[in-house]
Amino acid sequence: MARADYPILDADGHVMDRPEHFEEFCEPGVVLPHVLIDQKTQTRYWLLDDGRLLSRPMGPNTGAGIGFIDHPDHPVLGRKLPAMRARDNGALDDIAGRLEDMDQEGIDLAVLYPTLMLGLPFFRDKDLAAALARGYNNYVANRLKGQEGRLRAAAVVPLQDPPAAIEELRRAKSLGFVAVMVTGVVGDGNNTKTLDQEEFFPFFQECDRLDMPVAVHSVAGAYSLPWADIFDRSFYYSHLVAHPFTQMIALATIIGGGLLERLPRIRFAILETGCGWVPHWLWWMDEHFEDDRYIKERAILFGRNEMPYLKKLPSEYVREGRIFFHAHEAEPELPRLLEMGLGGQLMYASDYPHEDAAFPESVNKLQARADLPEAVKRQILGENAMRFYGIAVTEKARPVAPVG
Repeated sequence: MARADYPILDADGHVMDRPEHFEEFCEPGVVLPHVLIDQKTQTRYWLLDDGRLLSRPMGPNTGAGIGFIDHPDHPVLGRKLPAMRARDNGALDDIAGRLEDMDQEGIDLAVLYPTLMLGLPFFRDKDLAAALARGYNNYVANRLKGQEGRLRAAAVVPLQDPPAAIEELRRAKSLGFVAVMVTGVVGDGNNTKTLDQEEFFPFFQECDRLDMPVAVHSVAGAYSLPWADIFDRSFYYSHLVAHPFTQMIALATIIGGGLLERLPRIRFAILETGCGWVPHWLWWMDEHFEDDRYIKERAILFGRNEMPYLKKLPSEYVREGRIFFHAHEAEPELPRLLEMGLGGQLMYASDYPHEDAAFPESVNKLQARADLPEAVKRQILGENAMRFYGIAVTEKARPVAPVG
């Protein structure tokens, strides 16, 4: 089909960050984890000093998660290589190849997120987490220098160490990052914390002060996410629950913790999970707000105000326009989100080059949907993401004519 004549912004592409990138861009003296290699698939893992692997290999109560996949015969990504010019599977060592892939998809500008460093909150060693955050951000800033018209990025921070996260947030802002990535929960296993913990509030205050948007991203298998580890037979189950359950918790705690009530400019994006869960979850949260057991002076059951920062229905906070959601190109609930007045808060994302990306047809699939008005497609494919990230695509940087 003919390409759109308006800019298209990919709100969530990925970098395949690898051990050698940290060897090059971490400060001298940082002791990096040891690399182990699965000889069958050539998937590489980091062996942490507490005996765990990142990402976690297949096995009981684990998951495939994220690995350093390099081999063209890998059973999943190997099949995608013929469609991708970037033969390094998405590392930033082949910018020309990535841009050619973006042209094939029809994307003018992409905002990039990590792969390995999606699991940064998994690290129990806070100093190592901070050092790796700096190393990753150094690597991305170095590789994207001069590419700002087509490639931007979200920074990573060690949120398990809020003072260090604030320090790296400020540095990332100065380096030109357009967002900061956090996860829906922080920590691993028995030490999991939610985003409404007061220890994290100074970090979100600084995001508000710097006008740095916060992108909540999730990954299955790299660390313990709510309920994902109860399954001992199949990664199917773990992946099924890890993304939406974690993001439901994130949305609830962002609203319930008063981050929108207390901070006037902060804005969030909930990525990687689609948005079909949003209508039910907002209804469910609203039902609880109106329940006499939990809220304000009506909290008679527990003898305390369960949610002191909630001043109105949770859905009202969402409708204010400061929370954005990933609009999957095949999402059947998109018309329902439009009925709820959330069309201005949905963002297209490619997930390139991950194995579940719909490359190279995701833009076309969204444009071809007959159940979405053309004006809404324009919002989802570019305008909303430009508003969330605070960036503009003023001219089309790719050919308008169809490719192939």
